[in-house]
Amino acid sequence: RFLGKITNQSIVFHVMAFFVMFMFTWIVSSILFALLNYGITMSFQDILASLTLTASTLGNVGPGIGEFGPGTSMNSLTDSAKLLCCFLMVLGRLELYTILILFTPAFWKNN
Repeated sequence: RFLGKITNQSIVFHVMAFFVMFMFTWIVSSILFALLNYGITMSFQDILASLTLTASTLGNVGPGIGEFGPGTSMNSLTDSAKLLCCFLMVLGRLELYTILILFTPAFWKNN
């Protein structure tokens, strides 16, 4: 229910699909970022830093926590990790559907 009215089931499924896609992108990007920046030997702080940096770049919400907090910069990132951050910033700014649809084969077959 929303504002006292029953919500259409397709709207609920679309919102849930967007949420699941956002969370999947966040988790996969965090793992990829941690591997690119820290390698196999990473600590809990490294994982926390990668999770918060990925959330801040994907959501365009500000600084992360820890190594990439408000008083630090992203100078310590590897070049590939910086490219991942740039991609996540574009992905978050333009919304997931707009960018991810470009990677689906069905889009290119019909158009």
